[in-house]
Amino acid sequence: MVRPCCLGCCGLGLGSLTSDWGYGNAYYNPYYTAPLVVESAPYNYSQPVVVNNYISSESDSSGATAQVEQPVPSPSGLSSLDEGLVAFKAGNFSSSLSSFDSSLKELPSDPVVHEVRALNLFALGQYPAAAASLNSLLSSAPGMDWTTMSSLYGDVDDYASQLKKLEQFCEINANDAASQFVLAYHYLVVGEQDSAINALKAVVKIQPKDSTAKRMLDALAPPVATSVPSAGIASDAPQPNTDLVGSWRATAGTTTIDLAITEDSKYVWKAITSGQPPVEIVGDLTAEGDAIVLANDKQGSMAGAVRSLGADKWQFTLNGSPSTDPGLSFARVGK
Repeated sequence: MVRPCCLGCCGLGLGSLTSDWGYGNAYYNPYYTAPLVVESAPYNYSQPVVVNNYISSESDSSGATAQVEQPVPSPSGLSSLDEGLVAFKAGNFSSSLSSFDSSLKELPSDPVVHEVRALNLFALGQYPAAAASLNSLLSSAPGMDWTTMSSLYGDVDDYASQLKKLEQFCEINANDAASQFVLAYHYLVVGEQDSAINALKAVVKIQPKDSTAKRMLDALAPPVATSVPSAGIASDAPQPNTDLVGSWRATAGTTTIDLAITEDSKYVWKAITSGQPPVEIVGDLTAEGDAIVLANDKQGSMAGAVRSLGADKWQFTLNGSPSTDPGLSFARVGK
């Protein structure tokens, strides 16, 4: 059987919500509950899904393309995935979930397996489990689009009924963050962006520790900000201000981040992590008070709070990050 198309071209339009910036990997999954018997669980969703792409290439300085060595997918894992897809299309959702669980144990870094399994949990009405897997996956990888998802069903009316069931559940259980998160995901898949934004707003209000939902919301509806080249602290007391125009550097573990900001509020973000390809992102920067937003058409928006530490230093804390996250301390360079 032909596997579903690669999830990289997704209708969500959010890109990888954290890792594409080379920063922001601090993570907490509020919907994951550790099983009593760990060996029985197909995956530990307390951390972001670590994604491996089995086919990849790199270009050297001459422009030649070389294959990059990647893990070889497990034949038994692929066979279980195919069996699950056949059962799912036939509407045998209990049988397909068993197959997807088996596949996931063999292919833990395959985003397709994670997402079709989450879809299966949604079809069965197991929303907390679906939320746990989707939250972990979407923190590090994009999701599928409607063309892909609809192709998995033998009858798309089954999907419509399942979505209606979830909507009704959310109406009755308005304070259930897990079901609201799953609903937001499905609204994004079917292209109902406004409804997805409303669902995500409910999620972050009910479950403020959901950093994935907050980043998704910021990408879809960036915080209102004006284009200004400086930021300080929103406070009644006098505070130092930092002129953000210039060149800055911060470090986080083995990652070095260089950020250049121009007078017209454009930026270049470069993240270099030991042993990984460098990340370079360009876009528009907006700031208001202690809020700052770095926007990019592909990566979405990365929003956070700025705390001025003087003329040549400032602290950046990512929106939705846990209280233990130290943030980034930027210092001016080249002055």
